[in-house]
Amino acid sequence: MRSRSGDGFTLIELMVVFAVAGLILSLAPINWTVIISGRKLDSEAEQITRFLNSARMSAILTGTEKKFLLDAVTGRCSIDAGSAEESEIKSCFDEKTEISFVSARQEKIDENTSAIRFFADGSSTGGRIVAQRNSQQVQIRVDWLSGNVSVTRQK
Repeated sequence: MRSRSGDGFTLIELMVVFAVAGLILSLAPINWTVIISGRKLDSEAEQITRFLNSARMSAILTGTEKKFLLDAVTGRCSIDAGSAEESEIKSCFDEKTEISFVSARQEKIDENTSAIRFFADGSSTGGRIVAQRNSQQVQIRVDWLSGNVSVTRQK
């Protein structure tokens, strides 16, 4: 007569473990759309931050003013270098992102488009971009005195 060793699990024990794990996972569903949209918003904020910093550094290095332009309706942004050939236009936000853009009154181009101007000394006219997607929100601030760009994430 062979003795049975106590190593391993029976098929029934494994099935019970998987059933309990499945039950627990079904009770706590993960909202993947919120996670994915939050990542998309973070990615857009990083892109805007790089674009703003690029405009600031370009103004410092060339010794000329540079304007960061943003159309809050289409989500398109550009750095106005003074001529159409030098301007770089990007789609900074997609259509699912709600945008509000606050800038100096004299930098308002039209009803939807405003600008932040960077000066040769690194300072700027300042401004704030608020991007919202579902329940996620990101604020991108440009300090008027130093021209520094900062990002704050709010839930």
